[in-house]
Amino acid sequence: MKLFKLLFFIIILVVNADAADPKKNNDWMGDLDKVVKDSGRAYWLSKSSPNKSTELSAELKEGKRIAMTVCGACHGADGIATGAGNSAIVPNIIAQNKEYLVERLKGYKFGKIKHDQMSMIAQMISEKDIDHVALWYSSLQVIVADPKLPEKPY
Repeated sequence: MKLFKLLFFIIILVVNADAADPKKNNDWMGDLDKVVKDSGRAYWLSKSSPNKSTELSAELKEGKRIAMTVCGACHGADGIATGAGNSAIVPNIIAQNKEYLVERLKGYKFGKIKHDQMSMIAQMISEKDIDHVALWYSSLQVIVADPKLPEKPY
């Protein structure tokens, strides 16, 4: 089991090393928005981070960094499970309540909730990191609208 945990941790680091590189264009929100809006499906999905037109706070930047480097392999940096853990048992955590995320992560960290992978991951990050990453995921917004309505129906 220890070997599995070590390999799992290494895979997470390798998979997400590129995502944290500030020199690369990681405009996942813009890319997704374009693909979904151009897809012609019955509904479109719009994701955006808070303060889209302004600079992110230090806490949100740190939460995004943790999401991209630690959580993203399974839950996606955007909170939609699309990476290595893409299965029915890996939850989407986009726009989840901050307090709920904090309590769950602390439950994994301190052994109140038993889950081999999540317990290991939660033990790797500090309580301050937990607050930051919970803030990041809770601040992401999801808007689903009918394409027949104006582009910004809200």
